[in-house]
Amino acid sequence: MIHYIKVVVCLLVCLEGVYPQAGSVVIRSLVLEGNEHVSMNEVLFIIRQRPPKFFFRH
Repeated sequence: MIHYIKVVVCLLVCLEGVYPQAGSVVIRSLVLEGNEHVSMNEVLFIIRQRPPKFFFRH
């Protein structure tokens, strides 16, 4: 019985990672105060939480 519960919990955790959360988030405005020497690419990297595309520039 414990093995069955572990399998079900593991399956639920795996499926949660595959499907995105419902709804989308739109940031309408953003105010950054502090260091004036931060480039726009660094700010976008922090907001997106993923690296920019270095090799595929349009």
